[in-house]
Amino acid sequence: MKNKNLRFKMIGLILSIVISLGMLAGCGSASAKTVFTIGGGTYAEKDILGYMIGILIEEYTDLTVKRAEPMAYSPGMAALKSGELDLRVTYDGSMLTYDLAVDPTEVPAGADLYEWVNDRMIENGDYKMITKFLFQNTYALAVTKEFAQEHDLVTTSDLIPLAQDFVFGAEHEFFGEEYSVNAYTFSEAYGLEWKDMKSLDLDLKYSALISGNLDVTMVYTTDGLNKKFDLTVLEDDLHYFPQYYGTYVVRVSIFEDFKDTAPNLEEVFMMLDGMIDDATMTDMNYIVDTEADTAKNVARQFLIDNNLISE
Repeated sequence: MKNKNLRFKMIGLILSIVISLGMLAGCGSASAKTVFTIGGGTYAEKDILGYMIGILIEEYTDLTVKRAEPMAYSPGMAALKSGELDLRVTYDGSMLTYDLAVDPTEVPAGADLYEWVNDRMIENGDYKMITKFLFQNTYALAVTKEFAQEHDLVTTSDLIPLAQDFVFGAEHEFFGEEYSVNAYTFSEAYGLEWKDMKSLDLDLKYSALISGNLDVTMVYTTDGLNKKFDLTVLEDDLHYFPQYYGTYVVRVSIFEDFKDTAPNLEEVFMMLDGMIDDATMTDMNYIVDTEADTAKNVARQFLIDNNLISE
């Protein structure tokens, strides 16, 4: 009987140990996040910047980086808030107009737009920007070089007496009336009354401009396709568009979320802070858009050239 009781006690002890280990393992997997998910870009620039931070995160932390499929702006921000995504590439001007729904004229005079927007985002409790690049990818109107020469176009205001004979086109998102900066508010601010306005896919606007189906389009100033098609980018002489410095947007809680597996995550982000000017970004975009190189290769080469990773 004594041996039998001893055997039962030993079995109970072993079961207790197994259960305890299982509970500890379960707790660890629930609290320690090991996968960092980056939203895919809808064009070269966002892809390049997404790969840059992804490469650095895998190089300097124990996290595994996953790239998600591209999403439109509003669904992407919702996915970031819910935790489906951990990072998106964006611009301070986008956060101002799309998320805060604030007109650029409402930003206090003399305020740094990036800091002002970031403070408002953090106060709202969902998102914050981290890593401010030196390049600005703002909006501008563009025409072919031949069209600019024919009509003597240098600034956007030069279009005012001519717009009634011209067709303007841009991607669907620029026609979203829920955003404070859009095709309608922009045209109204400049007093531009177009012959026609066309909303089309992002990939089609350049071909439409070159083929003559559009006379004027809206472009992003660091887009490599501006260089490829040798476009004339018109000066925003009324300074209507806000600044659009490239940045990463994350949840306010991001560093707390990953503190167990990547306690140095903030330092990794700051490795890119204050880097990449307009010319460098345009050249990288141009390589991806015209030379069939991948955004990942271009991103990696930039990191190598700037001694942030080794070959």
